[in-house]
Amino acid sequence: MMSQCELVYCSLDVNNSALVQDTTMTYYEQIPEGATYPATPLCNTCVHAPCKNGGTCTVTGPFPSNYTCQCMQGYFGATCDSYEDCGDVPLQTGVRTIATTDGRTFEAYCDQGWTYVFNRFDGSVDFYRSWIEYQQGFGDVNLEHFIGLDNLVSILNQRSYKVRFDLVTWPSSNLNPASGSAEYSTFNIADESDKYRINIGGYSGTAGDAMTHQNGYQFTTYDQDNDVYGSNCAVLYKGAWWYAACHSSNLFGRYEHGPTCTLFAECVDWDRYPGANHYYSFKGAAMKIHRI
Repeated sequence: MMSQCELVYCSLDVNNSALVQDTTMTYYEQIPEGATYPATPLCNTCVHAPCKNGGTCTVTGPFPSNYTCQCMQGYFGATCDSYEDCGDVPLQTGVRTIATTDGRTFEAYCDQGWTYVFNRFDGSVDFYRSWIEYQQGFGDVNLEHFIGLDNLVSILNQRSYKVRFDLVTWPSSNLNPASGSAEYSTFNIADESDKYRINIGGYSGTAGDAMTHQNGYQFTTYDQDNDVYGSNCAVLYKGAWWYAACHSSNLFGRYEHGPTCTLFAECVDWDRYPGANHYYSFKGAAMKIHRI
């Protein structure tokens, strides 16, 4: 049986500037099963708003595929798509707009399928921040930043992820290796109702395991004490983290422009790194997640 089709009349004087000016031409539209009638003419594909997320549609011909989309910043592809995480663009690096399945939309920095949670490398952004700031995120995703606890939870709710911490030492300290990483095959964060409690395990890497000690603990800031120490660990060590009583790592601690931390355990700290201790402050630190 022939495909069910409907003749579509395309008037040159009604929003059809892309049509070839030949009244003898006939345009057809295939009608899917169960379609209501009359079917919407496809003379101008942009009538159907194929460009998502505020993209601008331009007609380039008379047929359904004859259009282009000019996308707003952060959106990509033929129809200006957004992504659930950087795993949707595994070969790309740069800022992308993330739209999670529970409706949150925000920007994140992508690197070959990895989604950055935070990045520190020059001390330009102060990480001694309030609870609300850590919930919402701060900084410029192109530079030093934190993605925000609520955004992180929203990503993690979509599927299973692994997490990796990348550390860079100061050249003058001559630590070996000069840069290292700690990857964990198990990673999840609870939502605000459980104070963003961390579940982390399955270490591998070259930086040493400084997160198992923090496993199972809630997030603490200077104005929200959720650790199990007698005092607020964030206040004591000038940071924010999943403190126990208190820490083997403190990557949101005070940034020093050199390898020496002048006060015990207050700085960008990962004390399991070969040759480092609580008086060492790292030059660079980043946290990123990847689909499993």
